[in-house]
Amino acid sequence: MNRGLVYFHFDPHHQVRDYVVAALSSLRPHANHILLVSNSPIGEADRARLGTCCDEILQRPNVGLDAGAYRAGLEHLGWERLADFDELILTNHTLLRAAAALGRSSPALRTGAISPSGA
Repeated sequence: MNRGLVYFHFDPHHQVRDYVVAALSSLRPHANHILLVSNSPIGEADRARLGTCCDEILQRPNVGLDAGAYRAGLEHLGWERLADFDELILTNHTLLRAAAALGRSSPALRTGAISPSGA
């Protein structure tokens, strides 16, 4: 399964908090490609930390909130790249850790047994 992930990040103090790195690290085993889209500046030290858990970082102005970030991420990846993914996950900095059963949840999502929100 070729799974892509677009992770939206924003921090009003222009920091990448430890929980963001932990969340991305927990998602890493479940995604072949992780794109972090940040609506806030990311310093070099934080970029180095993110390099261990995501493949690309796209920094953009804080316009359009999360929907704008997801759109920018999808445009950055492009239609050809998106077509290569079997699944695409859009998530954000409010996720603290990946669900342990993420790999097992996909069939449930496809059959409608659970909603994308987990409800």
